[in-house]
Amino acid sequence: MPPSLHAQFLGGYRLQNASGEELPLPATHDARLLLAYLLLHEGRSFTRPYLAGTFWPDLPEKTARRRLSQTLWRIRQIWDG
Repeated sequence: MPPSLHAQFLGGYRLQNASGEELPLPATHDARLLLAYLLLHEGRSFTRPYLAGTFWPDLPEKTARRRLSQTLWRIRQIWDG
């Protein structure tokens, strides 16, 4: 489970842990958007097809799901190092 976070989305993306330490952000824009979406909807569950269709609606389903997997991997790197 990720540590307690303070997230800022207006005026740039910024993440801090409970101690006020700055946390690294995912390198890609897609990963930052998905992270913001998941943080804003904390406690909700989403299916992979739903997220893939929401973030990459113009891509074929298989491509969108692959992009989602890659993006989730980038987000996990924040906590898994």
